[in-house]
Amino acid sequence: MPWNKPEIETIPEITNLLATTPTRFRPWFWLHFINIYAQRGNKNGLNLNFSYGGCYNLFRNCPFINVSSLYRKQNYGKNIANLFIEMLADEKYIYISIDKYYIPYYDEYLTLHKNHDILIFGYSNGKFNICDFFDTHYSAKECDKTQLIDAFTHFNKTSDNSGFEQIYFYDVNTDYVFDLPKDIICLLLDQYLSGQNSNTLFLPYKNDYLYDNNVWENGVNVYDLLYEYLLQRDSLIDTRSFHIFYVHKIVLLRLFQELNKLFFFDYDNHLTNKMSIIVEKTKTIRDGIIKLGFRDNSKLRNDISNMILLTKKDEFNLLNDVYTRLKSGEVNVDINNPSFARLVKIDKSTMGSIENKYGKKGYEIFGYAESLPNNIKRIFHNLRIKNWNFEDEKLPQLLSYNGNKVASCRYFENNGVIDFYIAGQRCNITLYFMDCYNMQRNVEIKVVDASTGKEFECFAIDYKNSGILVVFSMVGHIRVKLKNLGEYWGAFSAIYYD
Repeated sequence: MPWNKPEIETIPEITNLLATTPTRFRPWFWLHFINIYAQRGNKNGLNLNFSYGGCYNLFRNCPFINVSSLYRKQNYGKNIANLFIEMLADEKYIYISIDKYYIPYYDEYLTLHKNHDILIFGYSNGKFNICDFFDTHYSAKECDKTQLIDAFTHFNKTSDNSGFEQIYFYDVNTDYVFDLPKDIICLLLDQYLSGQNSNTLFLPYKNDYLYDNNVWENGVNVYDLLYEYLLQRDSLIDTRSFHIFYVHKIVLLRLFQELNKLFFFDYDNHLTNKMSIIVEKTKTIRDGIIKLGFRDNSKLRNDISNMILLTKKDEFNLLNDVYTRLKSGEVNVDINNPSFARLVKIDKSTMGSIENKYGKKGYEIFGYAESLPNNIKRIFHNLRIKNWNFEDEKLPQLLSYNGNKVASCRYFENNGVIDFYIAGQRCNITLYFMDCYNMQRNVEIKVVDASTGKEFECFAIDYKNSGILVVFSMVGHIRVKLKNLGEYWGAFSAIYYD
């Protein structure tokens, strides 16, 4: 089954999910990793982690995986191998706790009994495909069937109180589509900047220990905890927490890049470049911590401590700027052209057979793929993404992506708005309105100058079990207002740029 080494490596549960889910789902993870927390007063470690309500909630809340489990209340013996093989044949990943003593890729092999989690993602010729942090590096290995079953059956929850009693199975819904919610992002950024605990946002499973503010420092205040931790000369060096601290900045950088695609608060990448500098600074901090783990050095320790405080200040100012821009809806786009738009045509015959007819300069198939021209930005208002299920792949209105028929949309129950920012020459922009549920949909389309309100076009379309391509010529800042006139909500599935 699919497995790819992810762009970030953190705790095993997260890393395994990233390695087994499509990259287009990454924004969902970045949303859940905005805030962090770390433990106060623990000289043995900071236990720094992302604030997503614990791993149980991460798995249960993840909308594009389907999870099931069995309790290990009996000794399966050899039968467990058959169960694993059957589940893998059914394209289900397997997540279990094992004893490292029996797995040859761990340092504990045949020397020390120690519980740990492991992911199984394949089987062939008597060997299971497994992945974990072997020799500190995340990688995939082949493991003999007998060794893995021994590691599973000899797992003892009471030996070091780690691991879990269940066997988890999950598969991935690759048809799921996800849209970043600006309001939740603003809430999480606000909680991060004000040092609040975000674990309470991610339920259903309530973990009172994670909510105890007497135990945990939250958000940007984690910087202060890292600083104090380094001043404790007798403390062990917790390299893992400093690595997650560094990974958190990579997450914020990736989030910046995704948000800029949607809301264009950083047209010249000035803020994104600042975040890249913070990523490099925290990498320097992380690498310095690794050096301290081998040999303490007073000067290096002081340099790292000072860098932590300076980076906190830079990051706070930067994220506060981003939060303010997102909250206010400020758009940073340089448009000097006078705005103009006109209807070019309405195409009712092409439907889903788009290839080589539309989208020569760019396209967006909602939830699946996008490639916008460099001179065009767009923002959606009140237009959420939804994936459509369909039974007949021969429907002519269905779009194709990677050789498969797909159906998704941005929908609006009452009204929706698209702001287009087109610099330079006029561009043909085509909206594809599609229905595959045999429902009569009626939509009014009004095209205006976003600055003056001058109306360029206003007309209505109706479509049922079909697809309509509406082509406009545009330049400048153009606002397309969509109004639902029918019983069923309005929807459109793609935009093409020519």
